[in-house]
Amino acid sequence: MKKFLGFLFAVCLVAMLIVTPIGALAEGQDVDIDMGGPRVELTNPGDINGDGSVNLKDLVVLAQVQAGWENVNHRAEAVDTNGDGYFTLDDVTHFAQYLAGWGVELGVYEYVA
Repeated sequence: MKKFLGFLFAVCLVAMLIVTPIGALAEGQDVDIDMGGPRVELTNPGDINGDGSVNLKDLVVLAQVQAGWENVNHRAEAVDTNGDGYFTLDDVTHFAQYLAGWGVELGVYEYVA
């Protein structure tokens, strides 16, 4: 039950932050980013904000970046949390599932130019 409530909280938080991309999409901004480049192993995957730990703060930062917020301090190489080579809303959902303990694994690669 505790894991479910944690996940529910994370989903609600992400839903509140996702309202912003509607305006971003209306302005023609693309929020589907091809990471490109060769892959190398990422140290501390999931530490989106670079504070050394993986927690809800990282989820908030990830959602803000996906929503197109400017001047958000984050590790750009860590945003592809599912490791598919793209940064999409799927990465935010995947990360929320990881934090909720759903047994998913984080992508362990970063993309370098």
